[in-house]
Amino acid sequence: MATWSKYSFLFRKGGHHFLYSSLSNSFALLDSDTYGTLLKLRDGNQAVEIDSEVMSTLNQMQVVNVDEDMVLNQIRFISQQRKFNHESLHLTINPTLSCNFDCPYCFEASHPNSFMTDEVENNIVSFVEHKDSLKHLSIMWFGGEPLLGFRRIQSLTKRLIDIVPSYSASMISKGYLLTPDVVSCLEELKISMIQITLDGLADSHDKKRCLKSGAPTFDRIIRNISYCIENAPSVRIVIRVNIDANNMDDYLMVYDYFVSKGIKCVDVVPGFIVDREHDIPTCAFNNKQIVNFMCTLFHNHHIKPISFFPSIMRNSCSARNINSLVIGPEGELYKCWEEVGRKEYVVGNLADTSYNRELMLKYTTGIDQLDDNKCVDCGLLPICDGGCPRVRMLNKYEGRHLETCHLLKDGMDELLYCHYLSKNN
Repeated sequence: MATWSKYSFLFRKGGHHFLYSSLSNSFALLDSDTYGTLLKLRDGNQAVEIDSEVMSTLNQMQVVNVDEDMVLNQIRFISQQRKFNHESLHLTINPTLSCNFDCPYCFEASHPNSFMTDEVENNIVSFVEHKDSLKHLSIMWFGGEPLLGFRRIQSLTKRLIDIVPSYSASMISKGYLLTPDVVSCLEELKISMIQITLDGLADSHDKKRCLKSGAPTFDRIIRNISYCIENAPSVRIVIRVNIDANNMDDYLMVYDYFVSKGIKCVDVVPGFIVDREHDIPTCAFNNKQIVNFMCTLFHNHHIKPISFFPSIMRNSCSARNINSLVIGPEGELYKCWEEVGRKEYVVGNLADTSYNRELMLKYTTGIDQLDDNKCVDCGLLPICDGGCPRVRMLNKYEGRHLETCHLLKDGMDELLYCHYLSKNN
């Protein structure tokens, strides 16, 4: 006798029949007879006869006969193990909050133009040195515009690399200051990825992402990207195109631009504008709109902006982890880079040992998805880590009602069907 697991899903799309298990993250194409049989089993008919070979496959996929209490215990164990892992340290470092751009929508626009001092650099190095169990350190250079503090990046990197056995780095930059001198240093700085935002082509981009003087930036950014690809081929360039319900065509235009110019080795990804201020956003995307956008790009233009297929705990955010921190230019500590510059979200400072214990506990344990009945009861829990921790904080402690669910919640049929088509094209 077989019992259907709540982590298993049947659906039909495009004349095909499919089975997906979030527990094993496996996906299968079914014939119509097997699909009909499994529908009966799913709906509680225990009298259905299932071929032994099919039953073996169902067990391998963990579609049936699942101990769901054991699953929850395993997810909790993995989650706690990741939260309190002391062998890896992830730091998002802001060498400055200053910026050379004047973007009207920027959530950092009101931040002070402070730069990191030697004292703060020394405190960062000391902080890392005292992590006795540390085996890997990963750095995300952030700002402001981090390249305004490039010398600080160089000096800090040189010191940090000597401390840990394994070191990696990436950067989020406007791209305007990605000069030949900077590019020549990327390899020794171990910066393997740089994310650069383009808000459409030149006319649109230069209105939204101009210099403080009002001067345009698009053409120079493109030249810098081309130079970086040519002279630092090991650095992955990710182009983010911020889009909302009013400018969805900008993504396709930017994508086509790079193709038409023959600029290869660049990933062009949509940056979906998410409204953290309103429970019912006006022009920002919700999950259904994101799914529709991605699937339309695939069907109409054969573009896969991001993977249609999930990975286990793909939404896991390091903000939950005790060994993940955001460091401001004055040595102040945060859990999320959206909170940088906001005093109410400071969890500590490298200059002393004091911590905002209440806020740290909220992030590490207060918003645990396994304390949320909605998450525990959800069949997609094994591939979802409860969504964005900051959003969960806003929902639980500030009474908000923002989306936290995985994209498959609203678009399993569409996304997995696109995955199937992409694998069988």
